[in-house]
Amino acid sequence: MRDRRVLERHHQLLLSAGRLFNEVLARDALLGAIRDFVRSAVDADAVSLLWLETGTTIGRYILAYNEVIIDAPRLVNPLTRRFVSQVIADRKGLLIDDARTDPRFKPRLSSEMGFSVGPLIVIPLIRGGKLRGVLEVARSAGRDAFTREEQDLLDALGDDVVQSLSNAFLYGRLLRVSEENNLLYQISVDLGRIVELDEVLRRILDHLQKIVPYDAAGIYLIRRRKHQIRQLEHRGYPDGAQDTLHLKVGQGIVGWVAETGTSTIVPDVRENPKYVSARPQTRSEMVVPIRTADESRVIGLFNVEADDVDAFDNRDMARLEAFASLASVAIEREWARRTREQKKRIDRELRVARHIQQNFLPRRMPDIHGFEIWGTHLSSIEMSGDYYDVIRITKDQLGLVIADVCGKGVPAALIMASLRAGLLSEVRYTYAIREIIQRVNRFLLDSTKDSDFVTAFYAVLDTKKNRVTYVNAGHNPPLYLKRDGEARWLRTGGTVLGAFGEADYQEKVAVLDPGDVLVMYTDGITEAGSPEGEAFGTERLLETVRRTAELRPRRIGEAIMSDVAEYAGPAAWADDRTLLIVRRPAAR
Repeated sequence: MRDRRVLERHHQLLLSAGRLFNEVLARDALLGAIRDFVRSAVDADAVSLLWLETGTTIGRYILAYNEVIIDAPRLVNPLTRRFVSQVIADRKGLLIDDARTDPRFKPRLSSEMGFSVGPLIVIPLIRGGKLRGVLEVARSAGRDAFTREEQDLLDALGDDVVQSLSNAFLYGRLLRVSEENNLLYQISVDLGRIVELDEVLRRILDHLQKIVPYDAAGIYLIRRRKHQIRQLEHRGYPDGAQDTLHLKVGQGIVGWVAETGTSTIVPDVRENPKYVSARPQTRSEMVVPIRTADESRVIGLFNVEADDVDAFDNRDMARLEAFASLASVAIEREWARRTREQKKRIDRELRVARHIQQNFLPRRMPDIHGFEIWGTHLSSIEMSGDYYDVIRITKDQLGLVIADVCGKGVPAALIMASLRAGLLSEVRYTYAIREIIQRVNRFLLDSTKDSDFVTAFYAVLDTKKNRVTYVNAGHNPPLYLKRDGEARWLRTGGTVLGAFGEADYQEKVAVLDPGDVLVMYTDGITEAGSPEGEAFGTERLLETVRRTAELRPRRIGEAIMSDVAEYAGPAAWADDRTLLIVRRPAAR
C-alpha cells in the first residue's frame, strides 16, 4: 500500500512538473522553478545543474548550490567533478548515502555549499538518447539518506527538465537575435550619419562592447603593396604598443587571418606560437577578416582580446563578423568617397534586412509521408517582409505559416523576426490554433509600433488524419483546390496581427483528400501588375493551379512564378513573391 501511495505521489509530482515547467519560458525564472520543485519533491537542501555544450562533455553550471548562474564559466565547481565525471562517463545516476565517506568526495565541497554535505544524488539528464546535463541534489550531513524511489523520481523528472530548458534557451536565443538585429539596424543608421572614417571606427568599437564584451580591440587595414598591416583604431592597449601592432601579413594571429581570410578563435594565447603579445594580461583572442562588399578580397582585420581564458565562442564570432561588415562599409566608403550618404545607409539596411529574412526562411522542406510540400520566396527590389516556414510540432503534425509584414527593408524584417519568435515560442506548448494566433497577436501588439501589422495564415497539417486546421489573420485567402476541380478560398480566422488587442480568431478544418492541393501565397503574386496596370488576380492564379494540379508542388509553384513573371513583364517588382504549396498525391 505504501509503495502504491509513493507511486501515485510521484505520478502527481511529474504531472505538476510538466505543467509548471512548460508555463515558464524565461531561463532564470525556469531555473528557479526547477530548483524549488526539486527541493520540495525530495526534501533536498541544495540543487545544482550542469548543462553540457551540445555533443560534448564540456558544460556550464547554470544552477549552483541553489543559485541561478547568469554568466557561468565553463566547468566551474571542480569540487564535485569526480561524481559528475563518473555520471557523464557511465550515463547512470549515483545514489550516495553519505558523501563524506565516499573516496571521490572532496571536503571543500561542504564549505563551498555552506553546510556539511551528507546524502547525495547525481542524475544524468538524457533526452532522445543524448546526454544534455547533470543534476546534483544534496542533503546536509546527519539527515536521512535519499531513497531509491526518490532517485527514480528525479530520473523521470529529467526529461521534463531537458525539454523545458531547451525551449527556454531557444526562446532566449530568438529574443536575443531580434534584439541584436534591432541594435545592428540602429548602429547602421547611426554610422550612416558620420562621414569621417576615424569617428565611424570609434563608434563601431563602442557599440561592439555592448554585444561582445572585450578588454582590448583593434581594427586593422591591409596594405597589400607593402605586405603590411596597419592599425586604424584600437582600445585597451598600453601606451607604446602601437609599434608591436604594426605587423606584416602572415605575422602573428592577426597576420595569419589576413593571409588566409579565415576567422579564428584562440582560447589561450599562451598555447599558440603565432601570438604576438601587445598586452601581457591577454589570455584569449578572436580575429575575423574585413572583406569587400563582394567578398572578393580581405581589406582589413577586426581583432578582440580578453583577460579570461576561453572568453569567446562561435556566437561571438558571428556577431564580430557582422561588425566587421560594418567596418568594411566604412572603409570602402572612405576609399570611394561616396557623395550620397543616404544611398549608402539604405544599401546597408537592405543587406541587413535580407540577411535577417533569408536566415529565417526554411533551408529545406521536411520529408512527410503521404504529402508533398514546397515553398519559395523571391525578394523585390525594395525587400518587403514576406515570410513562410514549416515547423515540426510532433511526429504527425506540421505547422505551416505564410505572412506579409507591412513596410519594407529592415523595419519589416525586424517585425518578421518578432512574428517568428512569438510563433515559435507558442507552438511548442500550445495546441489550440486560435489560441496561438491570439497570443502571437498580443505579443506583436506589445513589441511593435502602433502603425505596424502583419497578415498571416497559420495551419497545422495533421498527416495522420489528412487534414489542416487553420486560422487566416487578414491574409490573402489560400486556394484549396479539390481533385474534382472545386475551388475553395480559406478565409476563416480574423483580423490582421499586431493591430487590435481584443481581436478574436476562429479556426476551421479542411480535409485533404488524395489529389487535393493547398496553395498559400502573398499579395506579391496576385497583385503583380501588368504593364497596363491590371493585377494578376486570383482567377489567373486558379487557372494556373488547375492546369498543373496533377504535378508536384515544385512544378505547380514554378508554373505560377513563370505565369506571374510573364504577365508582369521584365520590370523590377516592388513586392516580394512568396509561395507555400501542399499536395496530397492521388493514389496510384
